[in-house]
Amino acid sequence: MQWRNAKFTETSLIDCEVNHPKLGWIPFTADPADTGANFDVAAMFAEMALVAEGYVEEDGVVDLAGWRERAVVSKITFCNRAADAGILSNEDAVRAALGQWPADPVIAGFLTLLTAKQKREAEIEWAASTEVRRMNVYLLTMQSLLELTDEAVDALFVAVV
Repeated sequence: MQWRNAKFTETSLIDCEVNHPKLGWIPFTADPADTGANFDVAAMFAEMALVAEGYVEEDGVVDLAGWRERAVVSKITFCNRAADAGILSNEDAVRAALGQWPADPVIAGFLTLLTAKQKREAEIEWAASTEVRRMNVYLLTMQSLLELTDEAVDALFVAVV
């Protein structure tokens, strides 16, 4: 389904326009829980979430916290952007994309701070995931350990259109 003008609503749904086969461009509110449409609304929502404008409150303030909660990129995109930003070396970016833990001493040292169970869970989650969420607890911890600003991490999730 073709869509345009995606913008988050106050309730974290996405208002947009869809190109209806008979009616042309019509207003639509995408709810990922919607199963009644003749297309995969959840898939369209996930696609739009990468580029949708943030919800702007009445006072003109963008809901940055809400955007961060929804921000997600593919693991491939995350690893490439982390390498481009100098957060990961090229070698560690490739290791990370393959589901392996980066060898960087600070990042590898993170695992030593965890219990055996937490370490296993973190390594399995990274190895099995195909996407990275901005507010993932492990990513937030890495952000702190690497002394990255919120803006530096946000940049890894901003859609490039």
